[in-house]
Amino acid sequence: MRSPHPALAYLHALRTAARKEKRKSAWFAAYVVVLLGASWGLPLLLAAGRSGHARDPQDGLGAHLLAGLPVTAPVLVVLVLTLTARAALWRGPVTIGLPELSWLLPTPLPRAPILLPRLYGSAALAAAGGAVVGGVAGFLLSTVRGGPWLAATAAGAWAGVVVAVIGTALGVAIERRERAALRYAARAAPVTWAVVILLGGAAAAGTAYGVATPLGALCLWSGPWGWAVQPLVAALGEGSASAGVSGRLPGGVPGGVPGWVVALLLAATAVAGALWLARRQAPLVPLAALRRRATVATQVTAAIFSFDLRQARTAVHGAGPHGVSARGARPLLRLPLPRHRWLLIPWRDATALLRAPGRLAWATVWTGVAVGLAAYAPGLGQRARVFTVLAAAVAGYLAAAQLAEPARLETDDPRRATPLPTPAGTLALWHLVIPTALSLIGTATAATICAATGHGHPALALLIAATPAYAAAALVSAYRGALPTHVLLGTETPMGNTGGLQAALWYVRGPLALLALTTPALLVAVSAEGHGRGSGQGFGQGSGQSLAAGGGFALWAVLVVWVLGVGAAGAWWVRRRGRGVG
Repeated sequence: MRSPHPALAYLHALRTAARKEKRKSAWFAAYVVVLLGASWGLPLLLAAGRSGHARDPQDGLGAHLLAGLPVTAPVLVVLVLTLTARAALWRGPVTIGLPELSWLLPTPLPRAPILLPRLYGSAALAAAGGAVVGGVAGFLLSTVRGGPWLAATAAGAWAGVVVAVIGTALGVAIERRERAALRYAARAAPVTWAVVILLGGAAAAGTAYGVATPLGALCLWSGPWGWAVQPLVAALGEGSASAGVSGRLPGGVPGGVPGWVVALLLAATAVAGALWLARRQAPLVPLAALRRRATVATQVTAAIFSFDLRQARTAVHGAGPHGVSARGARPLLRLPLPRHRWLLIPWRDATALLRAPGRLAWATVWTGVAVGLAAYAPGLGQRARVFTVLAAAVAGYLAAAQLAEPARLETDDPRRATPLPTPAGTLALWHLVIPTALSLIGTATAATICAATGHGHPALALLIAATPAYAAAALVSAYRGALPTHVLLGTETPMGNTGGLQAALWYVRGPLALLALTTPALLVAVSAEGHGRGSGQGFGQGSGQSLAAGGGFALWAVLVVWVLGVGAAGAWWVRRRGRGVG
């Protein structure tokens, strides 16, 4: 073994005490994580296991989930790798502190002894996290299937390790060629996300209706994303076949996956090759890439410790491909200049959204998710219906939050509103126009599509009526201002300081309050119309007849008036917050 450079050996000896303290801190953090996981996570997993074994694996969502697994699992791996690649544009697995970056790397010392330990630490941490997440996923899927859990848990942990290591190597490759990655990431992002969304739609369709066997085999053998999950699909497939699950839906995982041992060897080869390439590429990462990542990491850490999540997002956004492309961003469609003064703010907001088409795309996706969940909820049981309606409400808020970005930009830089002859409160209300209008149009369009396909019911109209409240919740968050010091300080209690909880509630107080007021009304409407959906009639037909028969029109009117009233109260709150921040 080659002896280390004398300067590095000297520094290594000087920092012995500091390394010991750092190891103690790391072991303490690991101890806290294990303790919390054993105290909170393990009982939940055991309860899920008992609940899963008590159910019939051929009933409910479990059979659909297992039938769609050959497509769903590879799609999830592709999504994880995509997110890992995006994170590597600003963070990456090879990141060092500013002192080492300023004092060691500019010198003619060998770079491998400095950078490789960071790579090994990142790879080990990612592999450990992937093993835990994958093992938990395998265990939960085994409870859905029923039967032994050890093989599925081990296979899930293996899949997590494979994905984590390959993602680490992908991050090193992006760091090594940062200029090319930033140059092409902005252009490739729409295509990449379009492919991911299409794959996600295929996975959802496979879960709902089953997967044709050739399509499942194609996904499982299409690359490392399929090789990694083949042992898991095989372990679950054998139990599913013995339980009779695979025969209920087309395709699925009948009797396991033939040749999964070959896929296991291919995945192991891919992991070894990824580690070898990462080890060769890590010492060649440019100094500029390391400096930029160290700076962004410092800014993000400072923003998180001060509970300024918007500032953290701004730092990440500026370091990624969006920050590079935003300098020369052009709107997809040029809107004509407004002829009336009162159209100026909506025109500016619409132009800002056209300059960021990704937000319009995500708003469309979240709107479709909200309407789809609301349409699917009436056919579920009571407990599942509650969670589905809550998820639909959260998705509706997330769609409106994507459209409220122009208001956030204005609160980030108050100089943007200085030339406008509009009071601050009125300006905040004008910012509410575009998110409300686009949310109404998108939700109404999706509800019409559901009606055309025979899945409509009056509860979807209540979801449309709730969109002003969701837009108001997004604007309240946009105008929340700086975190007050007294909120962060908190109060000492026998359970600890309340500063963290108070800060979290302060950040989500707008969405939390408005969703808490609108979601129960949506749940009542969905529950009241649950028996009307099974007839397969269109929007407001069989369901509306059941409403009339039960005297439900009065209830319907009360729910609509309530939701619209919550939206009006949210608009008043937006005006007040605008005056407070302005």
